[in-house]
Amino acid sequence: MEKIEKIFVWDADECLISMIPAFIIYVNKEYGLKLKYEDFRDFSYEKVTRIPEEEMMKIERKFYETTLYDEIKPKEGAVEVVEHLSNDFCMPVVTGRSKCDEKHLIRTLDKLFRPHHFEEILHLGKNDSRGLIMPKWVKCKEIGARLIVDDNTSTVIHAAEKGIHAILMEAPWNRNVIDLPKEVYKAKTPYQVLDIIYEKEKIIWPT
Repeated sequence: MEKIEKIFVWDADECLISMIPAFIIYVNKEYGLKLKYEDFRDFSYEKVTRIPEEEMMKIERKFYETTLYDEIKPKEGAVEVVEHLSNDFCMPVVTGRSKCDEKHLIRTLDKLFRPHHFEEILHLGKNDSRGLIMPKWVKCKEIGARLIVDDNTSTVIHAAEKGIHAILMEAPWNRNVIDLPKEVYKAKTPYQVLDIIYEKEKIIWPT
């Protein structure tokens, strides 16, 4: 990827698109659960649903092939915010989804956003188990990104420890997090992401 002066990365799920609400409808119907969005107070699907990891990964793969997945919506304001930011920034997507799920995410982003919005879509998730093949901060360093927008508290803290600014997108699993590094900012909506980026632009990308 050609390096330009101002690069930052987006996480996809729950930052650009609202996947979990659709996933909740699916698992509730198919597996007799009664989950609500606010029940996801842990980043791990397995802990929330009490379904073992191997089985949960199979469930997710099935979900990606359903009409419910095709009906996933963008986060409110995400399309407009990304359109605006694409004029001034290079914005690859760096996701913890595995490479084998690539076609599903590409299909979703192509449907909801304009093709020129995202420089690349980079999948860092392992194919056969949870976890990343490399930390997201490593990929940020590799492509010259100075900022990451993510909903995973550990991801943004590790990024900050490596000198990368971060915006933590609020979700039930991170809502009560306090004492974040000064390089981490919190946002409830994509609109707040937009405001933070322009407010902190000279700090994140000093001239």
